[in-house]
Amino acid sequence: MPFSPSIFGSSDSKGSQKKGDSIASRSTSHGSRQSSEERFTDGASKSQSGARDDVEDVSSHNPTKLFSFVTKRNWTGAVKRCSGADKVEATKWIVEHNNDGSIRWRLLPIHQACENKAPSEVVKALIAAYPESLMMKDSGGYLPLHLACRERGSKAVIAALLSTEPGAAKIKDSEGRLPLHLACRQGVAVQVVDSLIVCHYRAARTPDSYSLIPLHWACAQNANLAIVESLLRAHPDSTDLKDKWGRTPLSLAQASTNPEKEEVIKALLKEPSFWTSSLVDEIDKLKHKIDETVTVEGKANEQVNKLQGENAKLRELNFSLKEKVAEMSNMNKFSDDDIDKLNEENSSLVSEVAKLKKKLNEFTFIFRSMEDQRKELMKISEEMEASLQQAVNVAGDDYLKWRDPLHNQGPQHTME
Repeated sequence: MPFSPSIFGSSDSKGSQKKGDSIASRSTSHGSRQSSEERFTDGASKSQSGARDDVEDVSSHNPTKLFSFVTKRNWTGAVKRCSGADKVEATKWIVEHNNDGSIRWRLLPIHQACENKAPSEVVKALIAAYPESLMMKDSGGYLPLHLACRERGSKAVIAALLSTEPGAAKIKDSEGRLPLHLACRQGVAVQVVDSLIVCHYRAARTPDSYSLIPLHWACAQNANLAIVESLLRAHPDSTDLKDKWGRTPLSLAQASTNPEKEEVIKALLKEPSFWTSSLVDEIDKLKHKIDETVTVEGKANEQVNKLQGENAKLRELNFSLKEKVAEMSNMNKFSDDDIDKLNEENSSLVSEVAKLKKKLNEFTFIFRSMEDQRKELMKISEEMEASLQQAVNVAGDDYLKWRDPLHNQGPQHTME
């Protein structure tokens, strides 16, 4: 039977179904949330959503700050709100009613976070604040894991959800779909598909309410070859299984617009034994890796034992050193009186040194004054010497003779 877009919903170039498409509703109109058949379930009860009876609902017209942050994609504010006393807001169900009083939609902050493709840090913070929320369905019958897979959540987000609550991979939504069905429908990363299969191996064999197994969704929605091969390894006999409308994964692949259409069809046409042997080969490889790991671990254990022995010796040496340090400390220990006495002597010495410095400064000043006076006297003496020399030059030889006692004997008388 040819592929029917009206049943599976439209798909983009990557093979992703538009958010909110439902096989049951066959709806062609989509809002910011999913279709009314899925999200806006009238009269949804607390028991259906997994809510606690001791937690009071909060109206969507006045939601908690945490829910508002998640809705507005204020991821920093949401993470901060998940700590301390404010983390209780992670347990609050936000509800919106129809005009007749029935429930239009009802969900926790973590449902909204997964639907809004919140970063893994936000999802981890919400999980830490309220771990039980991972097994609680919203009014549309979805767990947070369902919504993360439906919205093509990141590998880190899916890993955070599965590592905390792997059992969520076994829960069906209101249309009998496991998270693996939704992941294959939306074309998530192959690592996400593998993680979901590991957490619930029979998921690849489980049909939803319309007899569609994950491989039907993968082939109809242009999933890449790696995802198809993972599903075939998990369920090799699935290529001929028919859905409610009589279609097989092979017929859906043949009618698809998948860029890897030829490779996918070749994979579907291979004998189941190929995938079984391939699985056996993978198991052998894993066993070989395990053996190698065991060998490496053995060597590591030997090294650890050796290091532990060396560590014990170092501890003994450290203890011995501590004892010696304690002994030296006792030998060099001064009493408080001794320390006070030393401080007094030190203060006295400091005072004496200050006095000596003062006297030295005074002597220095006196010496500089005397030196200045000596220089002044030398200057005066030089000036006087210069003046005397000038006077001599002016007087000439007569002055010298007048001054010379040998020539200053008065007139000489000649005796006749």
